[in-house]
Amino acid sequence: MRAAPAVSADLPACRAERMLIIALYALTGAALGYWGAALPGWPSDPWVWALTLMLPAGWLGAWVARRLLPGKLTGLRWSGEAWAVITTDTQAGDAFRILPKLAVALDLGPWLLLKAAETNGARLWLVLRQRQAGPAWHLLRVALQAHATRPGPGAPP
Repeated sequence: MRAAPAVSADLPACRAERMLIIALYALTGAALGYWGAALPGWPSDPWVWALTLMLPAGWLGAWVARRLLPGKLTGLRWSGEAWAVITTDTQAGDAFRILPKLAVALDLGPWLLLKAAETNGARLWLVLRQRQAGPAWHLLRVALQAHATRPGPGAPP
């Protein structure tokens, strides 16, 4: 069996997706705060429980989302043997982090959501857009179809 050729694509900044995730975490925190305030024994004045529970819980949810979202990932690369993400660090230049597992979670044609596992076991969600990938889009999709579910070298059993 032939392997897909090496390909590299830029990852978009995903501002809209990041803001949506942060908003969903904030709404979840606010809903948990509302649920906690609805328990018996809390004051019946809605402003009291809104200020005491919903706002701090919403801010906490947004803070957690910002901590869980990946940092500056600038590219995805298939070397012919393993998947890697390219991170830009101002001190060290570009660095490659090997992804032992990569799978397509959602395929909407010109928009892909990828689920990756890092070597330390952390999950990583990546978004790819056809407009951002440009001419590498077709080769990237071929590599994803051929090698996305197979762990790369050095993957945990």
